[in-house]
Amino acid sequence: MEQEPNFLKRVTKPTLEGGILVLHLERYGGLDYFEKYFANNRKDIYDYMLSRYMFSVRAGEDTIDLFYIDESNVPLTAQRKDWKFSLERMLSFYIQWEEYEKCAVCKQLIDILDSEIKSN
Repeated sequence: MEQEPNFLKRVTKPTLEGGILVLHLERYGGLDYFEKYFANNRKDIYDYMLSRYMFSVRAGEDTIDLFYIDESNVPLTAQRKDWKFSLERMLSFYIQWEEYEKCAVCKQLIDILDSEIKSN
């Protein structure tokens, strides 16, 4: 019987704990695992990130914990000043996939962030 390639054993869905995605890098093979998971699940990850950005922009937060790395409680955090770049990449992705409702949400959040920059 032929064995499956190693990466197929490692690339399993991260868990969602407390509303934040937990990436089990040590358990499944480090950053290689995340890159493969992200490549194969980009839409799910962008949908998750969009919901986190929507909440954080509306709540007026300055930082957002997007992911936890393993069970270490070490978050992958993004500063508000960096959110626009991520949202622009997500907007391009959603345009390509014709997810126009999500495009509108991205654009609205980008506009909010732009207006904050102009007012400061």
